[in-house]
This record gives sequence, C-alpha cells and structure tokens, in this order.
Amino acid sequence: MKLIGSRQEDEFRREIEASANQLVMRTNDRSQRLAEALVAIGIDPADVLTFYWIPGQLEDTYDLLEKENAVLRIEVPHEASHKNLPNVERTALADFLREHGKGMTRPDRLRLEVAIDIARQRSSKGSTQ
Repeated sequence: MKLIGSRQEDEFRREIEASANQLVMRTNDRSQRLAEALVAIGIDPADVLTFYWIPGQLEDTYDLLEKENAVLRIEVPHEASHKNLPNVERTALADFLREHGKGMTRPDRLRLEVAIDIARQRSSKGSTQ
C-alpha cells in the first residue's frame, strides 16, 4: 500500500505520534503501564510506535512497531504485578505482513503503513546526525 498524503493518513500520523509522545512522557495510566512493561522486557519506549490497541477488562493488547523492523504484540494487565512479565510476541515486520497483511482491514493496514513511514523518518534523521 502506497501512502498518498490523504486526510486519513494525516489523522493516523497525528494519532501515532501523539501516542508515542504519551508513551515516552508517561502522561496517563495506560501509557505508564505500557512503558513500564516495555522497560521490564528491555525495550526503550522511545523505540516503538503503537499502531493498534485493544482495550480489555483485565488487560490491554497493543500492536507496536519496534523501530522499523519488528512488530510486538504485548498484553499489559491493568493490575501491574512486578513478579510477572507481560506476555510479548515479537515478529519480524516482513513475517507479520506475510501472515496478517491480507487479513487486516484497510484502515488498520494504512495505520501500520503510516507507522512504518514514521519509523523510517526517525531512522533517517538519526543516521544523518
């Protein structure tokens, strides 16, 4: 799917970037729990972008793009327990797209493509500095 600069892409870009900022700044309970879960498994919250979130009664499930090469599916319990690490599934981006790409709705696929674009822009900015 090629990005064309549509209004929907711009909206997704704003949502993903705002979510990334909330995660790094830990501005609410949800971002605090997710950031703590990521740190507990050795991942810097600044290295991920949330492209899908399923709120649940006992836990929230997130699909995160890690840098631009992997997708993490992480389940974060609402009641944080320092004894248990969150359930995490890591998949290479290419494998994720092969396994799930055709089954994703158009908006979900577009959201992922926007996240990939943001990650690539971040990566190119980091390599030019």
